[in-house]
Amino acid sequence: MRKIFIFMALIISIAFSVSDDSSIINKLDLQNSKILEKQQKCNTLIAKNTTLEEIQRRGCCSHHSGVCDCVNGRAKCCDGTLSPTCGCD
Repeated sequence: MRKIFIFMALIISIAFSVSDDSSIINKLDLQNSKILEKQQKCNTLIAKNTTLEEIQRRGCCSHHSGVCDCVNGRAKCCDGTLSPTCGCD
């Protein structure tokens, strides 16, 4: 009876270690896919000859059709609104 108990405990511990390994593998796969996605975005920016200034202002007016002008030191969005957070030179 004791041998059966030890055997069952061993099987259970192996089962838990396998599930932990698959969880780690899933996390690594997710991290790798995020890294690949960022690399693809960088490659796209490089291919388009995007300037550093354009990259820095990418989030500005992102929900307002992008930045189209500069008014009084503030980024003017293409829909006519002024960015509440982004400035310009």
